Amino acid sequence: MGISIRDFLFDILLAPEKPKQIIIVDSAQEPDACPGEVFEIDINEINPKKTSDFSLHQFPTTNMLKELKTATDMDIRVLVGQVDSIPDEVSPGLSPALTAAIPRASQRVLEIIVKEAP
Repeated sequence: MGISIRDFLFDILLAPEKPKQIIIVDSAQEPDACPGEVFEIDINEINPKKTSDFSLHQFPTTNMLKELKTATDMDIRVLVGQVDSIPDEVSPGLSPALTAAIPRASQRVLEIIVKEAP
């Protein structure tokens, strides 16, 4: 079911040396996106009312990302794949739409890394 990014972000906040770039890949449910669509979310544009149910799994994560972005010169990107729907009971694994989105998400990560490389 994934890992908690909050622990990593907290470590990065406290670390004397910080990475130049953070790319987070997750899933989301956005009203105007199609299942399996891969897109980028600007953390500064996350509606404050959504910070507790956004797919990064809770309010502290979004706040830490915003703090890292404003307090450092780190390039922070959040790529998401649109889910089909949120099931009543979450189980391990990806839906067929998200499984099909993996190559597109991977390609986008590579594009970001290459673009930002010195």
